[in-house]
Amino acid sequence: MTNWHLFNGLLLNPTKTEALVTGTRQQVARLDCTAVKFADTTVSISSAIHVLGVTIDSHLTFDKHFTKLVSPCNYHIRSLRHIRQIIDRDTAMTLACSSVMNRLDYCNAILYGVTNQNIVRLQRVQNRLARVVCSAPYHSPSAPLLQSLHWLPISYWITYKIAILTFKTKLHHQPIYLSAMPHNYTPTR
Repeated sequence: MTNWHLFNGLLLNPTKTEALVTGTRQQVARLDCTAVKFADTTVSISSAIHVLGVTIDSHLTFDKHFTKLVSPCNYHIRSLRHIRQIIDRDTAMTLACSSVMNRLDYCNAILYGVTNQNIVRLQRVQNRLARVVCSAPYHSPSAPLLQSLHWLPISYWITYKIAILTFKTKLHHQPIYLSAMPHNYTPTR
């Protein structure tokens, strides 16, 4: 493997490289290994890794990702709530979309099939944001507010992104690795 790395101009940095073992809780618990030897280097096994802004845990539940996602969103919603009375609705919507909705939308296609509990956590954030943007009371129903803002609920937005990806793959046959999959493929998760 080291020859392959050198031939392709790559070098494995053991201080920045992590390994992740995925499986059920029982499978991961049975593993008593804390490091893996790879390309003459020892790489430690982590319980979660952070890749391109997404935290992937060993059970693929994305619980840590949701925790890291919800906290900054709540901070920005509180900040927007403080200034909401002095800005108009269009400005509030622009700030909401740029500071919170982009975070909720980023890489959410990988969240297809996660637990309903985690989707509800994101939905609460979106509902809170809609109430702030619309200057609605705390206990007002969120569905009409989301509709007035033209925002899909989180679960629908995730399904929509998967449908768009599938449509573009079938129509344009791009990317190749997806269009080459058999048509009867069913994911395991």
